[in-house]
Amino acid sequence: MPMPSIFPAPDGQSNRRYSLATVDSSVYPVSEGTRSRVSEAGRPKRRWSTLKTYAFNSAVTKRPLHRFHFLFSIRFFLAAVPAIFLLTTAITCWAITHYYSSQEIDRLAQEIRTDTIQLIQVRVLQRLKVLYDLATADVAFWNRTRFPRTSAEVQEISRRHYCHLEQHDHLVASPYLLIEPNQTILFHVLVKLPTGYVVDSQNSTHGHRMRAFNTVLGEPAEVVMELPRMDLAHAGFGPPVSELKPGEFTWFGVYNAGIGSGDMLEGLRGVFDENHVLVGRTGSSMSTLVMREMVKELVQRDSLEGSRLVIYQPDGFVLASSHGKFDLNTRFLLTEIGDPDIEAAAAKSFETTQTVCTPLQSVYELSREYFVDISTIDDPHPSLKPLDLCVMLLVPRDNTLGKVDVASRYTAMLIAALLIVVLLCSGLFAHRITQPLMDLASGMQDLVTLNTDGHTIGQSNLYELCATQQSYLVLREALQAFAKYLPHSVVMGLLDNRITAELGMKKCGVTVMFMDLENFTTLCDQSSAAEIVKTTGPLFQKMTDIILHHQGTLDKYIGDCIMAFWGAPAALPEPCQTAFDAVMEIQSNQKTSSATATPLRFRIGLHAGTVLVGNFGATQRFDFTCVGDAVNLAARLEPLNKEFGTSALCSERVYDELHAESKEKCRRMGSTLLIGKKDPIGVYEVGMGISAKHLLAWEQALRAYEVGDFATVATLLAPFDDKSALKLVRESEYLHLHPPEVWDGVRVMRSK
Repeated sequence: MPMPSIFPAPDGQSNRRYSLATVDSSVYPVSEGTRSRVSEAGRPKRRWSTLKTYAFNSAVTKRPLHRFHFLFSIRFFLAAVPAIFLLTTAITCWAITHYYSSQEIDRLAQEIRTDTIQLIQVRVLQRLKVLYDLATADVAFWNRTRFPRTSAEVQEISRRHYCHLEQHDHLVASPYLLIEPNQTILFHVLVKLPTGYVVDSQNSTHGHRMRAFNTVLGEPAEVVMELPRMDLAHAGFGPPVSELKPGEFTWFGVYNAGIGSGDMLEGLRGVFDENHVLVGRTGSSMSTLVMREMVKELVQRDSLEGSRLVIYQPDGFVLASSHGKFDLNTRFLLTEIGDPDIEAAAAKSFETTQTVCTPLQSVYELSREYFVDISTIDDPHPSLKPLDLCVMLLVPRDNTLGKVDVASRYTAMLIAALLIVVLLCSGLFAHRITQPLMDLASGMQDLVTLNTDGHTIGQSNLYELCATQQSYLVLREALQAFAKYLPHSVVMGLLDNRITAELGMKKCGVTVMFMDLENFTTLCDQSSAAEIVKTTGPLFQKMTDIILHHQGTLDKYIGDCIMAFWGAPAALPEPCQTAFDAVMEIQSNQKTSSATATPLRFRIGLHAGTVLVGNFGATQRFDFTCVGDAVNLAARLEPLNKEFGTSALCSERVYDELHAESKEKCRRMGSTLLIGKKDPIGVYEVGMGISAKHLLAWEQALRAYEVGDFATVATLLAPFDDKSALKLVRESEYLHLHPPEVWDGVRVMRSK
């Protein structure tokens, strides 16, 4: 025979053990054939078609066992392992291909950048060599002709310089300057302009003028304009030319802060007489515009699209740039070039190397990602003022590795699409197999939180799962009943911490509350048992809900009395204030019985202190409760309401811990000596419903009572008729007629 069940059966059915041998077929449809196939022990055999029907009459909620539960599930292995294997293989192949292709393309890109810098170095050095060689040849010519001064000699020099300018595209001028014995400047400069050639000349006869140059005859033609006569400083005989010695060479121009020149780069040699005195200078000039056109031409190649190329001096002054501002008459620093990428690259280079001319190969994130290469152009010519230049090349990373990135993105998209297809297929397959098992696991997790409500889930075709769910149903009902005999927080503590219940207590600061139903004896005399249960049941349920809502621990029901406390087993930051809030809500929910006119109200006592909290009793049966002097004192405060004419009292210990706004809802009832206590305590009424005028009169009357002026008490409280006032007046009148020998102002509790 099946054993009787302690759990309630479905609505309208008798209690019986939940097994297939005894289940009511009107609620759980089970065929007679299935009943006969159940073993004597109640365990189902491997005929599971009806088992699954029974197993899914229970609702199960869905909640994960823990945060990463999915990683350890059968569903994960069935769905993810094939996808992970495919993804790992694809990513490995893609990564290897991407790595080696990126390495090779990066090597090729670096070679292109290196070749570009070497090309600019070669082109610049070639042009500098031409300037150096022409200056050397001119000095040799001057030394042979002994400083030509006549018109015929000067014309011969013009024809010679014309040949040089025609032969070399980058040359724009060839100067010839002499210092006369009277310090007059004699100069003759052939200048190549976009519109033709002009001769800029000055002598002692006609002064400073500019004339057109007849390229056919090789001689000056008509005068274009008259210009002011130049002195030594303006003729370029200052430093570094004035510092030259016989046989020395120097560079002049680019940017000279002293004279503000900068549109020309000249290679110069000094001309000296037999006494080694500087009497002139000669050489050739190259415009910075030529160098600008050269760098712009280089960066227009396909492999350098979007690149920036700058030639500048070690001090940061720009000689030529493919981007940014350009002015033939002004030189400017890298940080003033007007191109944000070049300026930012120069700033980052300075942060890294403390200079802007240290050789460097790096990658900078500017307006886009750039490969940055910095190199130097060392002047190989012996010079009084060496011309050392720097080259900065900025190449967008997209030019080289961009195509690899695009191919990688398409490959990644293809892998992702394939992975999605595999995941969908394997996920659908895994879902159909494991979803019932996941639902059961979620239901078991709900039992840990004492959540026994849920929804119906779909059926499974797996015998093992049906048998497991049957056991789950019995376990759920058992735990649901178990939770009704202990405070919810205690059960949750046992389940959450996997603690075995055993005897033991510890000291803890708590706030204890006793509440007892008024006139319960009268109600029992006037009503039947069924009416009492019907009347008090909803009231006790409401009070219980309020206590639990305010995080209280419901200790026990003692007849018509409820004992609860705050601060254990879960600690609270303000247990006194929380308990006070619960009492206020309880008072606002008091009501009268509908079955009888007898008022159904609770008298409440509230006290705080240190007690022993834990499992108390015997090993076979014990309760989670608290014991101690504070518990006894709270129990004494509850019946004190009857003597004071109040419904809720708290001790001064609780009152001191309340917020200011809560204290305003309390009324001092004076010092009281409770039964069984040696020392009086301060007592306060909780939630008094009197006016401010009444409260003032009450406080004055209570002070008069405490000092023994009993006659004044009746006078002050005469206009008021609340129970507390009437009881204090009655007590004062008695003391006035029977004055005590010694009076300390303490009110004495006379009965429990």
